Amino acid sequence: MIRFGAVVVAAVVGMLGVAPLANADESTYLNQMRQKNKLFVTLTNDQLIRLGYVACKTMRTSMSSGNSVATARSHSDQAVASTATGTLGLSYIDRASVMHITQDAEDYLC
Repeated sequence: MIRFGAVVVAAVVGMLGVAPLANADESTYLNQMRQKNKLFVTLTNDQLIRLGYVACKTMRTSMSSGNSVATARSHSDQAVASTATGTLGLSYIDRASVMHITQDAEDYLC
């Protein structure tokens, strides 16, 4: 029985060793962001990528300062909204769009 268990464990470890690594990239991020009901403002791909990287940078900075993931996401949301209405010149960006940008950047871009 012990030998069978060792064989099963070895097989599982072997399968994990050849599993493909996750590959975060701009194309995947944009595909996710362009799904229905993610954005309620009009943004170009360049603007979305720029805002995604703002979210990533802010999250990294916030977490390296010892903040929780939730706090880092909040800081990222604020930075994305500020960049959108400041640097990018949008007159308005809604909270839902900002939160989707931060979440999808975390999942697919960072």
